[in-house]
Amino acid sequence: MDLLSPELKKRFDALPCNSEVQIQIPTATTPIRLRSRLVGIDPNMCILLSQGSDHNWKAAKELLREGQTVVIRVMNPLDPDGPIFAYRDAITKMMSVVGRWLVIGYPKQMQYISLREHARHPVQAQAKLIFSDSQSSVQLCDISLQGCAVITEHLVKAGVPDGQLQLQTHDNKPIAIPVQFCNQNRTHPQSEQYQVGLKFSADDKQKIRFVQQTILQYLIET
Repeated sequence: MDLLSPELKKRFDALPCNSEVQIQIPTATTPIRLRSRLVGIDPNMCILLSQGSDHNWKAAKELLREGQTVVIRVMNPLDPDGPIFAYRDAITKMMSVVGRWLVIGYPKQMQYISLREHARHPVQAQAKLIFSDSQSSVQLCDISLQGCAVITEHLVKAGVPDGQLQLQTHDNKPIAIPVQFCNQNRTHPQSEQYQVGLKFSADDKQKIRFVQQTILQYLIET
């Protein structure tokens, strides 16, 4: 993580209310992951997050206490660069008078990922590549706002119609994006695996959300 520079601080403080937030609580076994929304930011002081009521929140009830260390990841879908902000801090207060909120410490260090149009980000995420007459499990290996590359053991037929790529997220709520087949090559001459290039055929909002979720999935699992 990097120290919070004035420019990065400015971008973080400008995050819009209701931005999607992922909260990760470290445990001795598998980390607990919760979905939340940004209620607001008090610059240099704290951030305010909404508390959920689904089964994941109920299961984490005993761990949600003041002083608990958490990892916060916030996505800004309104920024053309589709940035993801991530940092580690602690729950400083739990509020339930006006609303059910978590107060988290303000970041001192920050990991920042900008999804610029042509930047390719290495990832590792499980997905499904679905065409009209076939589907196969694939491994995403890199992604940008324009498209991605996947590794598969199945040769894609030439001239296939447009299909979709379905990301299998950790909370079992897959998201999908329409894709166009571009090219494929063996990963190396003796391999039975192929690297397939795909182009996203969706609007900018859908592209940003899919790429954010893919990178977020990778960050959570690494």
